[in-house]
Amino acid sequence: MTEQHTERQHGTTGNCARVVMDAELTIYQAADTHARLLATLADSEALEIDLSGVEEIDSAGVQVLIHLKESARHEARTLRLVGHSRPVIEVLELVKLESFFGDPLVLPASDPTASRGDGR
Repeated sequence: MTEQHTERQHGTTGNCARVVMDAELTIYQAADTHARLLATLADSEALEIDLSGVEEIDSAGVQVLIHLKESARHEARTLRLVGHSRPVIEVLELVKLESFFGDPLVLPASDPTASRGDGR
């Protein structure tokens, strides 16, 4: 089951919610996760989703992220994806969506899987 921790930051430019995703972002959690994240986005000017704890993601999880990004654009809100885990990066690369979200994909230097093994 995916756990989410929401932190709110209020400043002079509005409010930003930060959600830390843990474990899975798959079809089994997609509907619930989607509803909770949409509600958080609706209550904030900006939403930052930390994906560093995501150990598994499938096409349903990718669809949740795509819909959130489109909803944010439509509502003139900001959505940032940060801390992409290796599984998230691999799936986004597989479906050629690395640049769709507009967020840098950075692996921590201590990640033992950071070397792709393909010479890059």
